Amino acid sequence: MTAYTSLVGKSMRKRWRSSDGKKAQIWAQHLVQRKDWLVLDLETTGLDLQAEPVEIGIVDHSGEVIVNVLVRSIRPPDRSAMRVHHIDPTALETAPRFVEVFPNLRRALTHKIVVAYNAQFDRRVLEYSCYLSNLSALESRWECAMTRYEEWRGFRASLLTVSHIEELEVFSHHRAVTDALLVRRLLLKMASTPPMS
Repeated sequence: MTAYTSLVGKSMRKRWRSSDGKKAQIWAQHLVQRKDWLVLDLETTGLDLQAEPVEIGIVDHSGEVIVNVLVRSIRPPDRSAMRVHHIDPTALETAPRFVEVFPNLRRALTHKIVVAYNAQFDRRVLEYSCYLSNLSALESRWECAMTRYEEWRGFRASLLTVSHIEELEVFSHHRAVTDALLVRRLLLKMASTPPMS
């Protein structure tokens, strides 16, 4: 029994349609042929509506790291978040504030396709941070790799679970740049591998 079949029950597989999987693969194929997309990942103070970034990682279409920065948040990370990403307030004491990082983000992300695993969350965190710092929101087109993966395989899972299912090597989970690189490898696999039939 493969990791795929052990994770996904028969009822889930019946609801999944191969046409959805094919659409997701075509989306990934079109994406990776372009040069105007990036993968963004955030580590944050928590998961609530006031979450702020404590680390931002962005890689471009070729896998080059263009942003890899800790961010000194206004409020410290909560304990549950620190257990996940292991970034404590001491590590952030000398990090720049979001307002200092923002010019680099604007240069990197403006008019680009920004792909994130759970894009709705990452976009909300950045928009909230812009609000806190009295900055205009970034002008980007967002795409959600988690939603596209769900279309491609027929189920939703965490990035770590997906990396095991798809046999993608994990170098260091829950750090922004390594997770962004992991999402990029997932997109390349989605583009080159037919969905489950």
